[in-house]
Amino acid sequence: MRVPPQSHFDNAFFKGDVMNFMTAQDEALRKIFGRYAKGMSSSSSSSSRTTSDGSGMAIDQFCQFCIDYNVVPALVSQEALMGVLRDIAGRKLTINFTEFLRLLGKLAETIYVDEEVYGSLLSKVEALFHEIDRAGSIFKLSKKRQDSEKARRTSTIGKLQSVSNYKKGGTGVVSSGKAPVLDSVAKETRVSALNSKRMSNVNKMFMLK
Repeated sequence: MRVPPQSHFDNAFFKGDVMNFMTAQDEALRKIFGRYAKGMSSSSSSSSRTTSDGSGMAIDQFCQFCIDYNVVPALVSQEALMGVLRDIAGRKLTINFTEFLRLLGKLAETIYVDEEVYGSLLSKVEALFHEIDRAGSIFKLSKKRQDSEKARRTSTIGKLQSVSNYKKGGTGVVSSGKAPVLDSVAKETRVSALNSKRMSNVNKMFMLK
């Protein structure tokens, strides 16, 4: 893999831990890249050619990838995505595989800004990959990360149940002053369930299971 000129982001991205993580996901990442790359056909021989580091994925296809996997608008705005593209690809109309990986890393850095929760670029990249692969059927994610997300979802379900009690007039632990926040949690959970179903359909379409 040819390393481009180093920036602050690249210094973190090309560190051993992030690169080791990307290497572990190489097969799935190349399959995704190949499916979206310019001129990709479904044959395995074409896939091998398309996923080489020097071949190109059109920028609009990367944007389509972000939409298909609900990175945009669920995790980042279109405007922020354009900023990430300018930072990594400049004015180029196509990206190679290394730039595809760097874009994913830069997206993760842009999305997960809480340094107390995500103290390293690796933790941010892992979080993004988990959001892309909520079903756990594409990437090789650590059990620690999966358990953390399971705990987060359990907590969200508990909050949703509190919302339900509130709307039914139950007392529970919910005060009337928390209604707007709880409504937001309920909306987020419904959207999350819809996204999970949508991602399952996308995974089937691209035969990543």
